[in-house]
Amino acid sequence: MHHLVVVGILEIFTRFSGNMSADDKTFIKSARYMIERYGDRALKEVDQRITELHEHGQIEAHELWTEIRNAVIMLTEPSND
Repeated sequence: MHHLVVVGILEIFTRFSGNMSADDKTFIKSARYMIERYGDRALKEVDQRITELHEHGQIEAHELWTEIRNAVIMLTEPSND
């Protein structure tokens, strides 16, 4: 887990949160929850939910979880520092 990367990115989001939509904040909060709960398995857990939602035709929920997936990736990708 790249805890320092997550903390650094969250500090940036906090600083620029005035530019974030309510949806963006929700996606980040949800992604953080998944990372905290599942650790290195967070992306796999999100992907499982996306697959299940797609299989059940729940398109709007599928789209929301796809955004959460993007946030998980962004929050856990290694830093170039």
